[in-house]
Amino acid sequence: MHKTERNGISVKFGDVYAFLPYSLSIPGERFAVGYTVRALLKEVLVEPRGDYQLILDRASPEFLEALFALEIPEVFEKLVEIKKIVRSAGYKSKVAVFSHDKNIDPVGTCVGVGGSRIKPILKEISGETIDVFLWSDNLPLFVKNSLKPAIIDRVELSSDNTTARVWLNEDQRPLAIGKGGQNIALASQITGVSIQLVREDNQKKEKEDVDEVLTNEEA
Repeated sequence: MHKTERNGISVKFGDVYAFLPYSLSIPGERFAVGYTVRALLKEVLVEPRGDYQLILDRASPEFLEALFALEIPEVFEKLVEIKKIVRSAGYKSKVAVFSHDKNIDPVGTCVGVGGSRIKPILKEISGETIDVFLWSDNLPLFVKNSLKPAIIDRVELSSDNTTARVWLNEDQRPLAIGKGGQNIALASQITGVSIQLVREDNQKKEKEDVDEVLTNEEA
């Protein structure tokens, strides 16, 4: 880092200067002069005098994908494919991965033994939580996977595939929703469907009500 300015920080690459706006930084992160900054080149602006200004980015899903490619050889070599990333920078990200090689576990490959591979990425993005899960073209399964770490019992899609009703036990509900609703919001974003949680006890009550009606009719 070169110096702090009103709307961001100035970064020097040899004889070239770039600018990292606070709006494209991870919320809460701080830099010191001389600190090495890793960022994605987002845009090249042409100044009125013909000069160029390089705009950097650390808050986008694309930056996180670049980190995965840098830290995980299988991602760089396309043996593990990142299908989609959604991100709330500084808080939580969800990364859907897939491998066409049945001998490669894409999630385990990205996380590493004891989290060894994901830890450098987490350190780079200030401890932001990352959920890495298996992508699937089976939409109910994809919705189920996207809500991890919550354990989901069943997923039912609407006829137009825009809404998913998700059944789960009550103790899994806080995990599915996440802090400030982030988990369910990101899951909805990465799957492209509106997710509605259904309590397992409500399902049981509905069945009991139906059984009671049937019993009364038989009587």
